[in-house]
Amino acid sequence: MRTILQTSFIKTATVLTMIALAGMATDPVQAAKKRPAKRPVSASITNKPAASDGKSAGGDYVVAVVNSDPVTNHEVNQRAQELAQQLTRQHGKLPSRETLLNQALREIILQKAAIQSVRDTTLDITDEEFSNAEKQLAGERHVPVQEFRKRIMAERHINEAEYRKELIDQLLLGKMRDARTSMATEKVTELDAVHWLRTHSSSAMQITENHVRHILLPASNEAAAQLADVRKRILAGKLDFAAAARKLSQDASAAQGGDLGWAPEGAFVPEFQEQVSTLKPGDLSQPFASRFGVHLAQLVDRRNSPMTQEQKMIAARNALRQQKAEEALLKWESDVRAQAYIEMREAPR
Repeated sequence: MRTILQTSFIKTATVLTMIALAGMATDPVQAAKKRPAKRPVSASITNKPAASDGKSAGGDYVVAVVNSDPVTNHEVNQRAQELAQQLTRQHGKLPSRETLLNQALREIILQKAAIQSVRDTTLDITDEEFSNAEKQLAGERHVPVQEFRKRIMAERHINEAEYRKELIDQLLLGKMRDARTSMATEKVTELDAVHWLRTHSSSAMQITENHVRHILLPASNEAAAQLADVRKRILAGKLDFAAAARKLSQDASAAQGGDLGWAPEGAFVPEFQEQVSTLKPGDLSQPFASRFGVHLAQLVDRRNSPMTQEQKMIAARNALRQQKAEEALLKWESDVRAQAYIEMREAPR
């Protein structure tokens, strides 16, 4: 059984990244109304000079208010720094600082509004869900849970209660996102897929398939280092990949030398697929983490093949589900904005 195969085409929201509303548009709300005494029925955003007492003794100040929750200049700068780091890792071109700050502000405003709306629902996070999320995040950093927690608290300058609250908020957003998209995608029928194929040029549809093998170890401090050494020995010709997989891998594919066979693009969980997509045939990845542990992967080969009728139907259903998922998230964004009061104050800097 391929444990790393993705069970749903919808990618679960990444927690504790401050982009839990991925896929939502990021234009600010532009209606202007007087602030009501109670929670408004419709959205509003007001531009207002910052009051002199809006600045803290340490120089920080409020740049916006979402309902009653302030957005500080420090928060915006921290998020802008995270955005810059993400673009750097993706080898993207860095926009101007002003653009980064504005993007960060828009994302934080949407996030705070969404979190507040989710708190008003019956959704909750169990202790088991919280624990599993911590284990996954710690595994991605190759550290024990306690060390992960300490690092996040230090990086974000928060205490343990604030850390727990932030993580729970992110998990709640993920649940809401999944609920919204699941309800929308369940409505895709076989007839919808047939109609989609009739209205699109399906004769030239091809599928990219990857032939991959991997070695999987449980997440730990030592796992990444161990796989890095295995990688070095394989590249030096001192160790055979299949032999190493049979001896070390904790995946069900170990008996086959880690061979996962041919799998279509997107069949693996996102963390695994992202790594595979960057490889050329014959390449070995660096050790990387997924929700299952730490991997060393090799792309054996890649091919493009004409789709069978069954594959075309699957592709059509997935395209329709993706479309409906995006529409559901945009509707969610609209609902969030409609219920939020947003007051813009002094620009971030």
